[in-house]
Amino acid sequence: MSDYKPIFSESGRLIGTVNGDRLEMRRRNGHILRRPTPSWSIDVAALEAAEAAGARFVLITTDQGQRYLASIADIFDLGLYVDFGHGRQYALPLDEWRAPSEPEQ
Repeated sequence: MSDYKPIFSESGRLIGTVNGDRLEMRRRNGHILRRPTPSWSIDVAALEAAEAAGARFVLITTDQGQRYLASIADIFDLGLYVDFGHGRQYALPLDEWRAPSEPEQ
């Protein structure tokens, strides 16, 4: 049995859950960050909370069924720190994400 832990943004909004070693998030496809380069961005406090809860990866599933997987280490190491007024975030360019190998459950 999986033990899901809710993860909140710095502003207190629920953004996903930790399931095993993954922070699992659902996003609308149109919410891709467009500048400075197409990226998925994730709240810094949420990444830190997910790591503290045992997550090593982030899995984003879009409303169109696309899935993106990246390690939290890569998000911090390769991502760009941004703050456009919605809180501190790291934006990892789309070409740094990979498709997970297993089908969605």
